[in-house]
Amino acid sequence: MKKKNLEIVKTCVWCNKEFIAQKTTTKYCSHNCNSQAYKAQKREEKIRKQKADNLLSINTPYLEKLNTKDFLKVNEVADLLGLCKQSIYNLIQSGQLPASRISSRLTLIKRKDIDEMFEKGKNRIIPNQAGAREISTTFYSISEIEEFYNIGTTWAYKIIRDNNIVKIVKKGKTYYSKKDFDNYFKRKGRINHEDITDWITIPDICSEFSMTSSAVYTFVSRHDIPKTKKGRTALYSRRHILIAKGEKAPYEVPYYTVQEAMQKFNISRDGLYGLIKRNNIDKVKEGKYIKIVKDELDRIFSPTNTE
Repeated sequence: MKKKNLEIVKTCVWCNKEFIAQKTTTKYCSHNCNSQAYKAQKREEKIRKQKADNLLSINTPYLEKLNTKDFLKVNEVADLLGLCKQSIYNLIQSGQLPASRISSRLTLIKRKDIDEMFEKGKNRIIPNQAGAREISTTFYSISEIEEFYNIGTTWAYKIIRDNNIVKIVKKGKTYYSKKDFDNYFKRKGRINHEDITDWITIPDICSEFSMTSSAVYTFVSRHDIPKTKKGRTALYSRRHILIAKGEKAPYEVPYYTVQEAMQKFNISRDGLYGLIKRNNIDKVKEGKYIKIVKDELDRIFSPTNTE
């Protein structure tokens, strides 16, 4: 038996007109009234926040009290400097502002350390051309990553997010660690798209591997197959397609086990782990075992030529 809809006479909260509602929780007579009420609510929230911010900015006794305290919480430092809490955490993590973590919920900052941070900031020299050269040799811009590895912007940012790629900001521009990106693609079995010589089109992939075009697009996206363009034609690496299908062996990245590295370089386990951490040496974990990239460790222990 079909259930009848309710018919309840209600008054619209926004326009005050009577209407027939089919639910007891309905407040508005139409989608338009609902939308107008939502926008008005958001406006009121913004106004309340602005008033609260203005009150805080003119709350001189509160700021004077903060200035007299020897130790401040993160939110108090944010109020004192007129910044958000995340900006204070960024200063702490970058080492510019010393802080003591008393517990998992309490971080304290010395008032004098805030003054010292600004004193040091007065004398800080911002590198120009030398700094630019350093960035160009150790960091990629996002456009350089896209060009060098022939990947799209969305995929580049996904790699950055998923692999915690180190980044710096200089003059409003963000740069990303070359070493982190190179190691990521080294693990994936390629250095850059310039090393690829065997390119294949979508129709050729369909013909050779008996796939539909939609299946090909899904496959190359899922397996991050290197891509280039010749005019308007998209080309994909045939070798990487074969590797993804298991028909060809992937590139092998040589690794040391921890025991092998300790024996070869006559170093203790603690000394080796300290070296890995200090030099940010790339490593992978297989089960409970750690493997270290050979060429990076060899480069550290190899003798340097001095003139």
